[in-house]
Amino acid sequence: MIQKTGLTAIILTVAGVIPFAIADWFIWFPFQPAAVLGLEDGEAIINLWHLAILSMLIYGTGLFCFLCGARWGGTIASSRNYPSSITLILSVSAALIAAAALFLGVYGLMNGDPLNGGIGGQTPIGFYILAAGFVIILGFDALAGFPTGYLRARMVESLGGAISLAVSGWYVSAR
Repeated sequence: MIQKTGLTAIILTVAGVIPFAIADWFIWFPFQPAAVLGLEDGEAIINLWHLAILSMLIYGTGLFCFLCGARWGGTIASSRNYPSSITLILSVSAALIAAAALFLGVYGLMNGDPLNGGIGGQTPIGFYILAAGFVIILGFDALAGFPTGYLRARMVESLGGAISLAVSGWYVSAR
């Protein structure tokens, strides 16, 4: 497993879940990190909560686009004559969908209902789209013939990210 993938690649891939876990803590339990940071004002705590939501949306989009780029690069590198048009199209299309998910999430933050913590209905939709994207690209990569060690690490990262995004999307919509 490690011989074909490399221990560094496995560790870094699994480490990709850490920002999701930190953002989850800030989103699910905003008063705890606020206390650690010395924030007591209600408006400052809500701003911290919004920052955590925005950070998760940006990180999820960035990581998802990175995975799409890896698929793009993988098909270019493995092709001697012509890269797979299907893989190229799917990689770019998925990245564009991730950008749309980020747009929806940010739009919901900017135009949210003040009685709902300032979160609009578009924000959870952005989370759900990104969560689905992580699961879809994991399936796409499983069919690509990557080394087993890499796929196992990617399963931890992709499923961890998808679960984190989906649960945070639900939590944000429930507020």
